[in-house]
Amino acid sequence: MTRPTANCGDDGRCMEISRPSAAPAKRALDEIKVGERVVFSRTFTEADVTLFVGLTWDVNPIHSDAEFAKKSRIGKRVVPGLLTGSLITHIGGLWAMLASKMAFEFVAPVFVGDTITAEVTVTEVNGKGWAKLSMR
Repeated sequence: MTRPTANCGDDGRCMEISRPSAAPAKRALDEIKVGERVVFSRTFTEADVTLFVGLTWDVNPIHSDAEFAKKSRIGKRVVPGLLTGSLITHIGGLWAMLASKMAFEFVAPVFVGDTITAEVTVTEVNGKGWAKLSMR
């Protein structure tokens, strides 16, 4: 039996984990079971974008220049795509996983103040130290 748990902070970051009720959030890969699911939501802030741009040197003006962005087809600044994709790395950290392959499809722009949700479901575990995950 699994029990969904939710943890939301004052900063707008929430996480729901469906896991066996006795299991801790941080576990080794050999303890992860097919069908387990993690849902993690985050509201992106101005500070998030500034820190990410500074760290990655993603100096595309669509992320940092409001006047430039206003003239673009989107009309305002956009949170960097890899910053939004990085929600998946949080979940990998909970399960002590290292990714060997990831693919992203960006379906809509994300703006400062938007909250997005990442969902990961374990679809396969092979007992040799790897797992296959479905992410959205």
